[in-house]
Amino acid sequence: MRLHAIPHSTNVHRVQLALRLKGLEAEVVQHPVGDRGDVRALSGQDLVPVLETDDGAVLVDSMPIVAWIDATWPEPHPLYPSDPRARREVEAFIDFFNFVWKVPPNAIDAARDDDPRIPGWRAQLRAWQVGFDALLTDRPFLFGDSAGAAD
Repeated sequence: MRLHAIPHSTNVHRVQLALRLKGLEAEVVQHPVGDRGDVRALSGQDLVPVLETDDGAVLVDSMPIVAWIDATWPEPHPLYPSDPRARREVEAFIDFFNFVWKVPPNAIDAARDDDPRIPGWRAQLRAWQVGFDALLTDRPFLFGDSAGAAD
C-alpha cells in the first residue's frame, strides 16, 4: 500500500493511526503542500490522504479509508462496533467532528490574525472540549474500551 500525504495533515494521521492499530504499514509518499498535481493525477482531486491499495484501487478521504482498513482487516480489534446502533453512534460522532467541529479550526487557519471572529471560534472549540472530556469520563477511549475510529 502507498499512502499519499502532505506534512502535518491530521487526516493522514488518522489513516496512519488506523494502520498502526491493525499492525499494518504503508509506504508514505510525501507531496509538497503547494503542489497537489500528482495527487490530482492519481485520484482526480487535490486532498490527502489518498491510499493506493495493493490491488490497485485508489481510495480518498480519511474516514472512508479507515472504514476500508477496518473492513479489510477486522482483527486484531475492530475500529467500528459490530452492533449497528453503536456503529451509528460512532459514525454520527465522526460526522460531527468532520463537518461541524473542524469548521472553526479551519476558519481560524484561513483567517487573518485580526479577524474579529477568531475569539468566537476559539470559545466554541473550548465549549466542545467539555463534551469530549465528558465522553472520556471513566473510560480511556471515546466509544469503548479500546481505540476505535472515533479516537
